[in-house]
Amino acid sequence: MEHREDLIKNVFSSFIHGILILDTELNIQKSNPALEEMFCRSSEVLTGNPISILFPDQHPLEEKFRQVISNGASYQLIEAQACRKNDSSFFPAGVTLSPLFGTQGEILGALAVIKDLSLLKDLEKVSRPLEQLSTAEALTLGMAHEIRNPLGGIRASAQLLLADLETSANANLIKIIISEVDRINRLVKKMMDFSQEPEPKLKPVNIHQSLEEIFLLEKETLETNKITLKQVYDPSLPLIQADPDQLKQVFLNLIKNAREAMPTGGQIQVNTRYHGSYALHSASQIKPLLFIVVEIIDSGCGMDDKQIENLFTPFVTTKSKGMGLGLALTLKIIENHQGTLKVSSQKDSGTTFQVFLPLPQK
Repeated sequence: MEHREDLIKNVFSSFIHGILILDTELNIQKSNPALEEMFCRSSEVLTGNPISILFPDQHPLEEKFRQVISNGASYQLIEAQACRKNDSSFFPAGVTLSPLFGTQGEILGALAVIKDLSLLKDLEKVSRPLEQLSTAEALTLGMAHEIRNPLGGIRASAQLLLADLETSANANLIKIIISEVDRINRLVKKMMDFSQEPEPKLKPVNIHQSLEEIFLLEKETLETNKITLKQVYDPSLPLIQADPDQLKQVFLNLIKNAREAMPTGGQIQVNTRYHGSYALHSASQIKPLLFIVVEIIDSGCGMDDKQIENLFTPFVTTKSKGMGLGLALTLKIIENHQGTLKVSSQKDSGTTFQVFLPLPQK
């Protein structure tokens, strides 16, 4: 009997999702370590408090709890907004509810299993533009080949005409045709480069050295546009495994994007630091996943939700010049490095891009 109780306690403590036991009044009676970590609250603080302390103003969820208590209903993965204590921020949670029965079949309370859906929602946000990228790549490659083939014939024919009409009044028109064909060819090459981005050639890279080389290239342009640069680096960051050329393309695109968001001048701040993401596998094993983070923060015009939603969609741009491929290509390169790109912005309050790049696992 004692062995069985110990086994139940170990299962309760080792479960990777949060577990709550509630009484019939929806007050918390017991919680496991995963739940306490998820909500940043100890069991002593939670015990005796109503469920609303974790899910404030979630009336539909509370109604589901009451139905579990009143008629023994069960529910799987109800989506709700849960509240952490440390910063009063909300995060998406999936709640599975079951009645807790006594030895005589009476309902003593409710059992809730709570899963933090933050990572899942983040992955959905990232995967959406990546799916768009995959579709766009296939379409782009097909279009580029179809466009490029007749362009060669048009240019060759125009050159032959130009040779015959060199002294004619129409010679300038032929030159314009050749010039426009060359311009379309350059656009097609960009489309093909986007579709055929090579796999990264990984080697040890000093992230600060890469950033400084970019700032050296951009220094004159930033000064001309009355933009100041502020660097806040963590000097303890180790080398990462990356393709230095592709990484420079990423940060050139992000710096250019920040610069264009400040047509009347402003500030770009670049921070580097460690970032740890922890995955709980058991009560005794916590495996750290370490990243470096490069943050590029501008004081520009910012973006609304609609602009952010379309930010990484190929060929969608609000700029008069450009094809809308810069940020799409940036996202693709970072994903090929097993990294993540996050963006936060508010209209008239600037934009922050965060590039997460993994450190080699030891």
